[in-house]
Amino acid sequence: MADQPQPEGEEAPSPPSPPRRPISARARAAFAAVRDYLSPTEPQPHAAGARRIWLIIAYTFRRWLIEDRATALAASLSLQTLLSVVPVAGLLLTGIGLLGEGRSQAVFEDISRLLIPDPERAHRITEAILGLAHNISVERLGVWGFLSALVVASLVFTTLEKTVNRIWRVTRQRSTVSRFTMFYTLATLGPLIVFYSLAQPVFAAIDRMSLAFTPILTTSVGLILLNRFMPATSVRWRPALIGGLGSAVLFEIGKRGFAAYISVIANYESVYGSLALLPVFMIWTYCSWLLILLGVELAHVAQHINVVAHDGYVHASARSGAHGDIGAGRIAARIMLAICDHFDRHHAGSTIPQLEARYQIGFTRIAGIIERLAAAGFLIETSAEETSLIPARPFDQIKVSELLALFEGGDVPGLRQGDPLTELFLRRDAQDAALLGGLTFQDLILRARRDRQRPGP
Repeated sequence: MADQPQPEGEEAPSPPSPPRRPISARARAAFAAVRDYLSPTEPQPHAAGARRIWLIIAYTFRRWLIEDRATALAASLSLQTLLSVVPVAGLLLTGIGLLGEGRSQAVFEDISRLLIPDPERAHRITEAILGLAHNISVERLGVWGFLSALVVASLVFTTLEKTVNRIWRVTRQRSTVSRFTMFYTLATLGPLIVFYSLAQPVFAAIDRMSLAFTPILTTSVGLILLNRFMPATSVRWRPALIGGLGSAVLFEIGKRGFAAYISVIANYESVYGSLALLPVFMIWTYCSWLLILLGVELAHVAQHINVVAHDGYVHASARSGAHGDIGAGRIAARIMLAICDHFDRHHAGSTIPQLEARYQIGFTRIAGIIERLAAAGFLIETSAEETSLIPARPFDQIKVSELLALFEGGDVPGLRQGDPLTELFLRRDAQDAALLGGLTFQDLILRARRDRQRPGP
């Protein structure tokens, strides 16, 4: 029988798609096993060898991408870099000019080749920045204009400091004078310029030997120092070395990969013309900050590796059985009592790793509660061998009821008339107030002291 012609204006019906084969139970089980092995949701306290290394890497990447949202942080730093690069270059010219005329171009060329993947674009970007940076002077801008340029130049430093402190869960801030002094020292590159001048013959000899590790060595030194001194807390040299070397190696690998990308795949000149330097500079700046922040995360994990081990190498937010059943107020009260008791007995502060090892509820949750206690004036962070916590007030001025109200006080807005839960909550609040009364942490410390002195049975 001949096929019937289709009416004009109507499309022929598509043939039915073959039915999809259901995934077998064995395939689902295999997929679940691989997923649980690569990204477990249960603590792995007995992991060792390659398994332990993989779990530490997964833990670090989760903090980097999910917990600390490195993509958003790197985007913010990239924008600040774009705004600050010309004022910072102007300050650099001021410092480099002290070494004599003609040195600025050479130093900038070396820095650009060190940081920017493509040599040709590095030269063009250097010329563009130098052409603008020569305008950053008191003679051209005036006093107020020059001070404004200083403020703009410090944006990237301020943003980087806040970002690093956020990764390290540090709430203590440096003073404005200390921050500006550190920024201006870094911005004028005094130590680096002196080091460059003294070591230039050595670097020239190394270059003649064509050793490929020279850029990695220079980048590593800068990133190690950043990990060691940028956080407003004490960072040991070993974690700083691990974070700095790790991000430096990734940085050099990324440079070569990005150079291949822009030379083979991305032909920005055909689209943007003379403005092609801008997207190249922005994309590479974004990738660079991502790798630098990964190094900061790596340094943090290396310094708190004992805490990671207590977490079973699985971040608390990734666990299937998270500790959401424990009220934040109860945790805060126990943390506060532990800090007060330790300070009363040893006249020293407590560290977050010590508290996490004692209560084992996850570094992130303890750090968040401590941040809130410090903001409310219950705790003070001190800088010693490692950032420690001490009570911000005398024990007899810290009421248990005030601390609990910080986490559990209040009710939802927009309550309906005659809501039955309102009466129940009011009665419970009255009972809690009668039970706690004016109880302070001084009273709790005295009770603990009496219990320790009481002879055993």
